Amino acid sequence: MELGETPNHLLFGINYFSKTGFDCKIVPEENSAKIPLLYRLLKNLYFLQDLGHLGQQSYVVNNKHNYDLVYAPCSDRTEWLQYLRYQGKFDLPIVSLRHHHLAKGHLDIFRNRFIRNVCHGLDASPCLSQFVAHDLRVKTGVQGKTISWGTDIDFYQPEMNPGEGLVVAGRTARDFSTVIRALSGSSIECKIIFLEGHLGYEGEIPKNLKLLSSPEVQPVPGKNEGWRKLRDILDIYKKARVIGIPLYKQSTLAGLTSLMDCLGMGKPVIMTRNPNIDLDIEKEGIGYWVDAEDVESWRKHLDWFDRNPEQAVKMGKRARSLAENYYNSKRFAEEMVSIFDESWSRKQTS
Repeated sequence: MELGETPNHLLFGINYFSKTGFDCKIVPEENSAKIPLLYRLLKNLYFLQDLGHLGQQSYVVNNKHNYDLVYAPCSDRTEWLQYLRYQGKFDLPIVSLRHHHLAKGHLDIFRNRFIRNVCHGLDASPCLSQFVAHDLRVKTGVQGKTISWGTDIDFYQPEMNPGEGLVVAGRTARDFSTVIRALSGSSIECKIIFLEGHLGYEGEIPKNLKLLSSPEVQPVPGKNEGWRKLRDILDIYKKARVIGIPLYKQSTLAGLTSLMDCLGMGKPVIMTRNPNIDLDIEKEGIGYWVDAEDVESWRKHLDWFDRNPEQAVKMGKRARSLAENYYNSKRFAEEMVSIFDESWSRKQTS
């Protein structure tokens, strides 16, 4: 983050909390020799709920006198602490940000009660979409508040020009094959940025497609190693007319991070319909939904953008305006701070 290679919205507010009076401390990922062994043993009992990062949670338990509240930017980190709090054996408020619905398994009958108890050990469970909040409420009775994630508007350098062609990037659940098949009947130029071995297409490559592959290796901060870094991808986005986010049929929030990039860059988007994402790109006038694996719909919208550069610019401006006025990391962090305040106040009065 300090090197300017990554936007701050990936910290889910952590960088902002100190500016509002919170002394934010990152719990170290230290493990004793016994914790990893215990964790492996518990993981083998797959009918149980995942207990999160036991090393970090053990550190918090042993040093809780140094803290007033526990915040987990991802909901799979604090399950053990939540269970302890449900049992009345841990007295710090816990706020855990839920990204995804509760996972299902073949032995849910054995673990559903435990999962409910773990979730009831939370003081607040903000959720990144209404779908996630609804799933949490139905399965556990916990009322999760929907909170809108937003992009780091200062990280991006948008250029409000028509650009040319389509650019597609991303790693999670990407359906590049459908886009490639749509290109065979379109004149629009396209670049697909992907990890080696993850293109998912073995047919003939259309002449209007340029493939940009990277090794499936975690990048090293400050070095030109690993897969293509976001700054490099954004330089390619700048020159595009429209960004594509093709997905397989989804039950997760896949594509949301890439959608934040579109808002930050002020670029319109064609995206596979994902009912789990609250932001409606068509209602907001920043792009078009397509159904999963719908080649003809992709081709239709690609041709529309190819013929309508001025409308593409207007869509991009609306996308950037959404980021500046609502879907931004500062607003997200402020809303999270208000959740902290509410949780702390309830503890003081209980």
